[in-house]
Amino acid sequence: MTNFSNKLLLAPLSGITDAIFRRIARRFGADITLCEMVNCEAVIRGVKKTDKLLAFSPDEHPIGAQLFGKNPASFRTAAKILEEAGFDFIDINAGCPARKVISGGAGAALLRSPKLLVEILSEICSATNLPVTLKTRLGWDKPDLLESIELLEKTGIAALTVHARTAKQGFSGEARKNYHYIRQIKSTLNIPVIANGDVFSLEDYNLILAETGADSVMIARGALGNPWIFKEIKQGKKISTSLQERLSVLLEHINGLVNLHGERRGLLISRKFIIWYTKGLPSAKQFRTKLFEETKTLSDAKKAIIDYFNTIRENERTERPAAC
Repeated sequence: MTNFSNKLLLAPLSGITDAIFRRIARRFGADITLCEMVNCEAVIRGVKKTDKLLAFSPDEHPIGAQLFGKNPASFRTAAKILEEAGFDFIDINAGCPARKVISGGAGAALLRSPKLLVEILSEICSATNLPVTLKTRLGWDKPDLLESIELLEKTGIAALTVHARTAKQGFSGEARKNYHYIRQIKSTLNIPVIANGDVFSLEDYNLILAETGADSVMIARGALGNPWIFKEIKQGKKISTSLQERLSVLLEHINGLVNLHGERRGLLISRKFIIWYTKGLPSAKQFRTKLFEETKTLSDAKKAIIDYFNTIRENERTERPAAC
């Protein structure tokens, strides 16, 4: 049975948390990871792309699968498939604000239909022996999740993750201004509550725990280009990441993506990660523009990246004041 208390979780991020990213995050301290969100209908049909998103290796436990959809019966069938696939728990998405998801009545759209959400959770909890968790937001357009929170708990869910924004907010505004709502939810429930929203540093982690009283914390955008955030939190101190380590992890990530997706697609996918890993470095924008325009092969991309990091190191040595 997966323990959801006193844990660091890597959020399931569409197009991001594949096996490569999950493995890196876990190495730096993530206790629990999840595969990317998948449509329960696609799971049932055995869509190849969905099956690929759900692939994981034996060393990734504990690992969860996150489902989205709107048909209770489909959730039941998909849950049985995921249980047979060897997942440790199943997470239900009732918080994704993406237009293509909510337009189909799934994700955060379920917050507008609390009875349907309760039905879905009840159906899936009775269909599987795995723990079922729920990831959601404070409400659709106002923080009214508390009004239905006890009904959600009675369905049998094992834990609740709450992102401290409403669906309508998307990722705008400051989640920390809403942390007190998570504290109210936590005080009402008997199951573990996992807090999520705007955790980009050790200081943010300490703040969200202090303000919410949550049992655990889920990190999403704060881990992009910064898997070291898990290590900082685990060690309880700020870590100075060297250029060499950043370069090493970036190259590892790109190699993994190419091995997983093939050279052409892997390099295309790697672009967003290159942006995140080089954020804040000197002349990063100019470097990325040139890299994306001029490199077509893995070897060329790696050489350009290594040369860029070496140039930064050389400039730092040149600019360092001489000892007296």
